[in-house]
Amino acid sequence: MAVILALLLDWFFREPPARLHPVVWMGTYLKTVGSNLTANPPIKAFLLGGFYWLLGCGAVVGVYAGLEALITRAGEWGWGHPGCSPAQTPFCLSNASG
Repeated sequence: MAVILALLLDWFFREPPARLHPVVWMGTYLKTVGSNLTANPPIKAFLLGGFYWLLGCGAVVGVYAGLEALITRAGEWGWGHPGCSPAQTPFCLSNASG
């Protein structure tokens, strides 16, 4: 189901411009923090690279956790469909009409 939804979203909305694409943002971040790593000894470069990678992952997880919390709270604020929990809202349209 998720793959079908992803394909439909990609078909209708296409790729976002590079300045708005999260993968481009991650690549730019990793290029920026990794540009000076080769000047360090191999072990230090490896450990710093791992740290920067985990830091980037933590930032992405934090943003998406925040968005998920916001979406979950949307139902409590009356933005969802009646009779649906916020997590079910996209799949609960048939129940919304009664």
